[in-house]
This record gives sequence, C-alpha cells and structure tokens, in this order.
Amino acid sequence: MCICCGCDCFNISAAGNQQKPAGICDFFLAIFLPPVAVYNRTGSCGSQVWLSLLLTVAGVIPGSIHAVITLQN
Repeated sequence: MCICCGCDCFNISAAGNQQKPAGICDFFLAIFLPPVAVYNRTGSCGSQVWLSLLLTVAGVIPGSIHAVITLQN
C-alpha cells in the first residue's frame, strides 16, 4: 500500500499482462523518479526502463515526459 494516498501503486503483480490504471503515486514517481515509475509500470527491467534511465541522465524533463507517456499507455 502506498504511503501517500493508499492506492497500492507499489504492488507489482506478475500475474498475466493485466495492468492497473496509473494512480496519483505513479505520476509523482514519473516526475521525481522516472525510471522507477516505468519499472513499476512494466514490471521488468526491459528496454523501456533503460530508455527512461538514459533520458533521465540526459535531463530530468525528457525522462519525466517518457515516464508519463509510458504510464498513459
């Protein structure tokens, strides 16, 4: 369960491809820690997480934009 609003956004489930809608905590993570938000959404350390990490190292704003787009998909 999430500390800030109780939305259970840190519960990564490996059961199938069912993804829960992005919560408020996910968007806060996307702004402040973009690679963590993408990892939380995808559930694996795949190409999306590495791209988010690369964009965040290049600049926080491109990493945040990528994370928000990933959360919306």
